[in-house]
Amino acid sequence: MKYGSSAFYLSRVRTPNPLQSGAGMLPYFIIYPVWLVVAVVYPAAVTVHYLLEVQKGKGKNEATAAAVKQWVFYWFLFAATSTAYTFVGWALDIVFGVLSVFVGDIQGEVILLLSVALVNPWKPMLQTAFTKANDGLGPLEKAIEGYRAKAGEAIQQALKKAQ
Repeated sequence: MKYGSSAFYLSRVRTPNPLQSGAGMLPYFIIYPVWLVVAVVYPAAVTVHYLLEVQKGKGKNEATAAAVKQWVFYWFLFAATSTAYTFVGWALDIVFGVLSVFVGDIQGEVILLLSVALVNPWKPMLQTAFTKANDGLGPLEKAIEGYRAKAGEAIQQALKKAQ
């Protein structure tokens, strides 16, 4: 092979790694509808189901009330993460951009897997997250109650001095 020939250059061309080229990743037109069903449609249907049970009067037991609280917590998380992504999404884009050099463009797949894990009806991570958040609020509620009591006393003393 001659140095300047096209055969020389073609022999030097490397075949791309399918993991690095992103060829093995799911296309966005498949990821987005699946994510939409998993993260929006299914939780909306479950939330409406439990709210209708409460409205019909069947939801007076603790399990239904806890399920309604859990799915309201999900919608709060959904809104909070959507809003946070607006402001700090660039940081995730940087992380997944660096990962795309080594693994491929997996941002959509990771978000889809997190969504599936969160709303999975057989092993719900949402219930675990809700329980941990609810348990973690106990000390916070006590601290807020203490500050509220101190503020109330300070306001009453200020009103007595003002009279």
